[in-house]
Amino acid sequence: HFLKPGGTFFIAEIHPYSSMIDEDNEKQELNLKYQYFHTKDPVAFDTTGSYADRSVEIKTEKEYGWFHSVSDIINALINAGLKIEHFNEFDYTVYQQLPYLKKEGKRYLMPDNLPKIPLLFSIKASK
Repeated sequence: HFLKPGGTFFIAEIHPYSSMIDEDNEKQELNLKYQYFHTKDPVAFDTTGSYADRSVEIKTEKEYGWFHSVSDIINALINAGLKIEHFNEFDYTVYQQLPYLKKEGKRYLMPDNLPKIPLLFSIKASK
């Protein structure tokens, strides 16, 4: 309801699939730790720093959140009356989401010994 007729909605975000991976595993392995589909109860995370800066001091020891699948996100936009103009998936992300991602310029990619998976997505929709 915040979008005017003719307005554009755009999101670029961490891919829900990559959020399933155990981010605490230092080994170069794709170990799944979290559910892909939305659950009623939140998932609790121990908080040390933030995704923007792991070394920053955060007073909160726990963070709570919910996972949403790609279909949850796309259907929410459709149900809000928006027209999906494009949906893209990318094999890179813009921060050190997993400890073993390799940095190339401003992008973080899977190491060569692991399969490329979707790490980021974008959606453009209009009203």
